[in-house]
Amino acid sequence: MKIQLVSSSDKCLRTEAVAVVTPVHRDLVEAIEFMSMYMSEHSASGIAAPQFEVPFRVFVAHLLDDIDPFGTPGLHYSDVVMVNPVVTTEEGSQIGYEGCLSFPGIQAEVERPQRIGVTWSDMGDGHHHGNFTGGNARVIMHEYDHLRGIVFLDHVEGFKQFTQRAPR
Repeated sequence: MKIQLVSSSDKCLRTEAVAVVTPVHRDLVEAIEFMSMYMSEHSASGIAAPQFEVPFRVFVAHLLDDIDPFGTPGLHYSDVVMVNPVVTTEEGSQIGYEGCLSFPGIQAEVERPQRIGVTWSDMGDGHHHGNFTGGNARVIMHEYDHLRGIVFLDHVEGFKQFTQRAPR
């Protein structure tokens, strides 16, 4: 499956993604593997399928692990694939800078929940629930928005008028 990152004006960024039937089909697994590699190569914290004109409810997030199982100093991250995620709870508020591979060179302060609860499937038949805080909550909400046709600039006063597509 040949995919590439779409431009900021592409209509797929404004289209709600559709649910994935699990286990995930081989072609979509290949797309997810490419997305994960692309995310890593560009030092991104997350990436969503709609950013590659793949219309499914799936994203990859590079999340900070809460606990280091080996007791090693430093920060430890894991890539998590979330298929058909649903944010079940949102609590508190935090403001921080965000950027997006679909909007290169642009960063803006965005308000997000401080804590969230999420349910999702993996690429097989596994179902998961997790609670996330801080930066992890921010990354997940940013990617979750992509699945709903929302971009981070929609949360910034004055930017929405420039990021919405004009009616035809």
